Amino acid sequence: MRKDYLRLLLWTYALALLLCVGSRTYLMLGGYIDNSTGLYSGGFAFVWVFNISLLVFIGAWFVLTILRRGNSDYPIYFNNPLVRVLLILTGAGILACVVADSIEVISKAAGGWVYPNPFSAYLATPPTRWGLAILVIKIVTGLLGAAALTLFALRNDLGSGKWRMIGASPAVWQIVVLLERFTGYIAPVHISDTLLMILFMVFSPIFLIGQSRTICGFKPPDSRNYLIASGFAASLAGFSLTIPKIVLAIGTADISLHYNWLFFFNVYVFIFSVYTAVFLYSYIRAIRKV
Repeated sequence: MRKDYLRLLLWTYALALLLCVGSRTYLMLGGYIDNSTGLYSGGFAFVWVFNISLLVFIGAWFVLTILRRGNSDYPIYFNNPLVRVLLILTGAGILACVVADSIEVISKAAGGWVYPNPFSAYLATPPTRWGLAILVIKIVTGLLGAAALTLFALRNDLGSGKWRMIGASPAVWQIVVLLERFTGYIAPVHISDTLLMILFMVFSPIFLIGQSRTICGFKPPDSRNYLIASGFAASLAGFSLTIPKIVLAIGTADISLHYNWLFFFNVYVFIFSVYTAVFLYSYIRAIRKV
């Protein structure tokens, strides 16, 4: 029964990727997504396929997780070299985002740029104390997050004691970025991208927290109950956000790049999605052999 359940999860994930990524790629290649607003201007049958598939599959994974919730303790090891490499690259992606974000903040603050967002108050001139605190938290959690993921890959644990606490730093960094980027005033630009980015940044911290708690030994069985559902959801949102853009850039021969925070964050999202998909595939195969 367990093997059938796990096989079902893998097949539903493959089908979800085909429907969501495929339909959104078609919409972008067909020019049905407005470049200035992100609103759909046509191809509404594919819009329905994309939206319904995204909702149904993510909901189904969490329902299956709740129904199959158990206390079985399955070990998590990074024996797959590809998983280790992707995890290190994910940490490097976080580090690149921190550097790009810091440069963007310094350059905009120096020019007196003000953003009407309480979590971006450090961009004001002069910066507020609350804004500076958020900036420091982002930098510290980002650096610790990159270090934690690298240690996960190289050591398969974080040792003992207080060092285990840095295991949650990648998730904390993403939560702070989510609050900073999507609270307060948000201009109606790239709405479809914003939805997918929010979904990614909601589900990926759940996956990261579950993974870190598992590796660090904090109630592993309970943590692992949500690894698969949250990981698949984050990966699906991440691939739906990034793969159509890659295909569009290649298909239209438009490879002009703007090396800002958003560019590096999209690179991070893609690498994280690849890592999550490969990790969960290896993890599920390991469980099926137990």
